[in-house]
Amino acid sequence: MAKHLSLRLPWHDRGWDGHVCDNPTANVFCSGEYGLKAHGIRDKKIAEEEEKEGVRSAPIELLDPRQYRPPCLRTIQTFGGSKKITFLQEPKDFLSTDEVKVQPVPEPIAPFTAGTWPYDRVFRRAEDLEEGLPEEFVDDLVEWMKNHAASRPQQAELLPMA
Repeated sequence: MAKHLSLRLPWHDRGWDGHVCDNPTANVFCSGEYGLKAHGIRDKKIAEEEEKEGVRSAPIELLDPRQYRPPCLRTIQTFGGSKKITFLQEPKDFLSTDEVKVQPVPEPIAPFTAGTWPYDRVFRRAEDLEEGLPEEFVDDLVEWMKNHAASRPQQAELLPMA
């Protein structure tokens, strides 16, 4: 029987409580190349939609599944939520043919649940990149950490101060 589970999650400014982020635009960890291989989140995130009144900070189960919902549904209620939500698993294009279309598969995600992926694919290592870390990542990360250091003193000591 497992005694310990380590799970890497894309950052969420509310602590994965089943709500949309309080400040989705400021969450640079799900919109850029920042180590976590969350391409599905990065490619599908529309910050302007998440900033709309009635969406920002809203419980995810209250959002219409036929409308835009944040692409981080697999992990948004890791430590919260009150109802099952449905994540639609989209099949890879190569699985379908002209004759046979593989349909999406709905996956119910219960409160206090997170989806995950193989640990060895979580990080994109700088040595694997031809050019290293993108400059905008470093700038955005430092700015984000400065803005949040007051509420999270343990992060302040990580800031590269010039």
